[in-house]
Amino acid sequence: MIANLSIKTKIALAVAVLSTTASLTIGIVAYRNTAVELRRQVDRSLQEATRDLASRPALGALVGDTRRPTARQRIAAAANGPAGLDRPRGFEQILAQVVDGDGNVVYEPTSGQLPTTDEVLALTGESERGVQTWTTWTIDNESFRVLISSIGDSKGAVVVARSLAETNATLTQLGRRALGAALVVGALSIVIGIAIGGGVTRRLRRLSADISLIANDPTAELTYDPGGNDEVTLVANTFATTLTSLRQSQAAQQQLLQDAGHELRTPLTSLRANAEVLRRYDQLSQADREAAIQDLVDESTELSGLVDEIVGVLRVGPNDELVTVVNLGVVTERVVRRARRRSTAMEIQLTTDASLVHGRERGLERAISNLVDNAIKFGKIGDVIVVTVERGTVSVRDHGPGIDPADETRIFDRFYRSDRARAVTGSGLGLSIVAEVVRQHGGATFVRQPVDPPGAIVGFTLPVVVATGS
Repeated sequence: MIANLSIKTKIALAVAVLSTTASLTIGIVAYRNTAVELRRQVDRSLQEATRDLASRPALGALVGDTRRPTARQRIAAAANGPAGLDRPRGFEQILAQVVDGDGNVVYEPTSGQLPTTDEVLALTGESERGVQTWTTWTIDNESFRVLISSIGDSKGAVVVARSLAETNATLTQLGRRALGAALVVGALSIVIGIAIGGGVTRRLRRLSADISLIANDPTAELTYDPGGNDEVTLVANTFATTLTSLRQSQAAQQQLLQDAGHELRTPLTSLRANAEVLRRYDQLSQADREAAIQDLVDESTELSGLVDEIVGVLRVGPNDELVTVVNLGVVTERVVRRARRRSTAMEIQLTTDASLVHGRERGLERAISNLVDNAIKFGKIGDVIVVTVERGTVSVRDHGPGIDPADETRIFDRFYRSDRARAVTGSGLGLSIVAEVVRQHGGATFVRQPVDPPGAIVGFTLPVVVATGS
């Protein structure tokens, strides 16, 4: 149910709940502390009244006379107390009653006699002075806090009581005010929460409107800048970055299609021309027939290779191959072994260590294979190709025409072919695949000029896990 609420409503409810809970917590703590303090004051007043009564000489005379007080004594006690046992000064709210050792009430409040309970009788016979019992009585539906103290020598007990009506009324009023304050705070917090939620969601709605506009018009730009450094800004910046990456990917796809179309056009045109020539098969000499057929074979081979490389470019992206610890030396040795079988006219030398890197083995094998194939493509019969693996770096040294310094920054671009490279077959995709694989593995490609030209050194470097000797 809560999941279906708007963010604005959730924020308002959250602020209201937190504020109301805090207000109630403060109210409850204040109520409890006030209740404890008020009851402590009541108990303290009863203690002081008991000490005051116990210190008066008239108390001993009163409890020593075991006869019940006469009507005249009661009148005197009501006025000033018998023989000077008047009410403690300053404690007009306190009721005092004296019970002798036999359980007879020898002095009682003017408002009427207090109950003589078992608690009172238990202390009237107490030999020790000052033994006390605290209790609460309900008299005529009114609560009283009661302190019973023994007089000692089994002469009786003093009972002092104070009504809790005023204390309870104060606490009730405090509780109502705390509850009312909590309700007011809750209502205000809802208003404040709605205002805060409105401010937050207003920016989100504006951002959503821009995103909807882009969804309807892919060429539109994200013009809204929420400002600040909060989550809304983070979402806006993340979306802008994602949009930029998506458009760059779309642009790269469009460029790939255009470049692929351009590269495919040449072999297709040649194939069409040779097919037209073969339509006059009966009119051609044997040499012309063989030349046309050989051209068809060569062009179809080039076209097949171009298609394979385009498919390879499309497969370089993220795949399901797991990242593992890859031994570059073992992978390179496998690539060189296959290359030696295909190119027996060239010598391929290999020097390698056991460099270990985190990566996808098939992708790295394809990148190394493209480097070696590129060197073979530009080599001549009898050339020596040197492949080296050292501390996460794979380099391939060829003795071909070399790479012009002006072309070094572009040879890893898709479909780029330098003037020297146009003399051999190819599409310009092989090294771009190498660059993409290396980029995915957090590495870097390089081109170096050899100390003893001609030729070039092309390769890449990856973050190494462990590099051991050859």
